[in-house]
Amino acid sequence: MGIVRRGVWKLIAPLARFIAQFNWNWVFRWLIVGPIVLLLVRVQIEGLEKLPQKGPFIFAMGPHRTEIESVIFAAALRRYAVRFFAKAEYWEKSWVHRAFMELSGQIPLHRSGSRLVLEQIDTGVRLTKEEGAILGMYPEGTRNKLLEPSTYGAREGVAYIALKAQVPVYPVGYIGMQNVVSKKGGLGIRPGRVTIMIGDPIMPDVLPYFSEHPRAAKMALKVAAPLLAEQIGREIARLSVTTYRKEFLPIAT
Repeated sequence: MGIVRRGVWKLIAPLARFIAQFNWNWVFRWLIVGPIVLLLVRVQIEGLEKLPQKGPFIFAMGPHRTEIESVIFAAALRRYAVRFFAKAEYWEKSWVHRAFMELSGQIPLHRSGSRLVLEQIDTGVRLTKEEGAILGMYPEGTRNKLLEPSTYGAREGVAYIALKAQVPVYPVGYIGMQNVVSKKGGLGIRPGRVTIMIGDPIMPDVLPYFSEHPRAAKMALKVAAPLLAEQIGREIARLSVTTYRKEFLPIAT
C-alpha cells in the first residue's frame, strides 16, 4: 500500500507544485469569487480616492456582523491583495476551508492565549514592514450576532501592529452588510446593496520620538495602544452610522 501511495504522489507532486505557484489571491478576487459576489451584491464605495496605490497599511473594519464581509470587501476592492486575519477555526472546518484560506494568503487568528496573541502581532508587524502587506482586521475581535446598530469596543491588536510597524490605519465602516446575509447563515450571500465607507488614514506617530530610548518606547506603546484602538473604533462607528459602545464583545467561536 505504501508503494502505491508513493507512486501516486510522484505523479501528482509536479501538478501540486505547479498549482501552488499561482497567485491564488488574485485568481479568487478577479476570476472566481469576485465576479460571482459582485453579480449578487451592489457595492458602493465612498472614500476610495484616499487609499495609496500600494501597501503597507491596515484596513480596520466594522461593525463585524457576518462571515461574508471579508469576501465582499475583497471583491469590491479587487485591486488590493488584502490579507485578512481570520479566526483559526476556519482552518479546521474542512480541507476545502483550509485550502481556500491557505491559497488566498489569509492569516489564522488564535483568540486565546497571551503568547499566541503576541505572536500574531509580530506576524502583522513582519508582513507590513518586510513584505509591504495590506492587512484586513476587525478590531471588535468577533461578530456581533445581534445585528444591532452598534460598534463595540476596539481591541488593541490593530493598534499594536500599527504602532510597532508605523503604518497607517484606514478605518472602514460597513453599511447594509446584514441585508445580504443568507437566511441560512454561514457564507451564503443573497442579493442586496452594501456601502463601504473608507475614512481618512490614522497615522500612529508616537513611537518615533522614543527611537533612542527603548524603555520609554515600551511605556509609550502601552499608553498609546488603547487610545489608538478607541480612536479607530469610534471612527468605524461614525463611518458606519452606528453607536460606539466601549465594552468588548465576548469572544465566541
